[in-house]
Amino acid sequence: PAISQHLTVLKEAGLVNERRNGTRRLYHARPEGLAELKTFLDGFWGQRLDALRREAERKERGRRGRNN
Repeated sequence: PAISQHLTVLKEAGLVNERRNGTRRLYHARPEGLAELKTFLDGFWGQRLDALRREAERKERGRRGRNN
């Protein structure tokens, strides 16, 4: 049941398609849906990783200043 729920969520999000074959349901990834997800994640993580890098660099400069 949990897998069916996850697949339903993925289908509703447009990430997979479902095809029925008798009593079976076959799922396959939608490349266009996954491309949209990749674009979103690249922007999401890109911004956060840039912020994390800036903060790490700021802290490193602070440590160097105290050690001199």
